[in-house]
Amino acid sequence: MSKTPFDKIAESHSQALPISDGTAAPAKLHVPSEMDVRAIRAYLMAIDRNHEDVLALLHGPTDTARTA
Repeated sequence: MSKTPFDKIAESHSQALPISDGTAAPAKLHVPSEMDVRAIRAYLMAIDRNHEDVLALLHGPTDTARTA
């Protein structure tokens, strides 16, 4: 059974409270200092992905995809 939006928000809230009062450590998040989007696109195209798939993986608008 999938969670409702309310259930997801309630769960996030219950996880955030211990973090905010210092009784729990926040999750570790790795954010790269730089992203080479051109290299990522080249890699994805090399493994036989089309432009729409690449844009979807990069969360870009698929209507900007160009055909080769």
